[in-house]
Amino acid sequence: MTIAAVLLLTISACKKENKTLSCALASRASVTDSARVSYDAQGRVSTYEIVGETVYTFNYTSALAAQCVVSTPSNPVYTTYNIYLNSNGTVSSMRNSLVITGTTIDYTYTFTYNAEGRIYKCEQRYEHPGAISIQLDSMVYANGSLAKQYGFYATSPTGPFTLQAYALTTSTDKTNYIGYHAFSVYEEPITQLSGFYPFYHLFGKGSDKLPAETSFYTNTGTLSFKMTYTHLLNENGYLTEENISRTILAPSTENRRFTYSCE
Repeated sequence: MTIAAVLLLTISACKKENKTLSCALASRASVTDSARVSYDAQGRVSTYEIVGETVYTFNYTSALAAQCVVSTPSNPVYTTYNIYLNSNGTVSSMRNSLVITGTTIDYTYTFTYNAEGRIYKCEQRYEHPGAISIQLDSMVYANGSLAKQYGFYATSPTGPFTLQAYALTTSTDKTNYIGYHAFSVYEEPITQLSGFYPFYHLFGKGSDKLPAETSFYTNTGTLSFKMTYTHLLNENGYLTEENISRTILAPSTENRRFTYSCE
């Protein structure tokens, strides 16, 4: 599985006029923002762009290494992430360093996969001289779809780890051909706490089914907010439109539209 595998649609499930289509997600648009994805000749993600904000450009340097250069239109400073791959093309870890007011800050992200190829643990480490901060996220799947997310925090690699928040998700019976179900920090198949979310949906295998509802709780079990989803599919079962309703805390609605590149 390549780094782009989670964005490739399931070929065997997509047929039109008795011909098998090979499709990949090309873009997502909403009122608040939009994103575009491009691929290289090997089907790997070449660029991931949050339109008008940030461009992630992937350069594959060897079979087990890659680099991602991050740029923003308003900031001429480029950030480079070193990405390390497993032998099957999934990402094992990512690292980058930033110098802020003379202090070097190191960021490390480590991913662990289950037998189905889905990321079930992600450690995010922030380090600079004299300080360390760790977020450890754990995911639980039921029948191939994300069911639970837990976020923990620690100031030492060995803990103790303190529960910060958790989320519970139910799924529809609709197949998730995209490989993941959103471009949102609250809905990634990895974490609800990390600021590094734009990368996450590129790695591993997403939920098998589209989501129905996600409820977010504090560490004491208090319901913070809830997100409910409805979906529109085309004749081949691909998600073309998703409507999201957020209730309780900061209620809002959002409409997202998806396009694909198919052969």
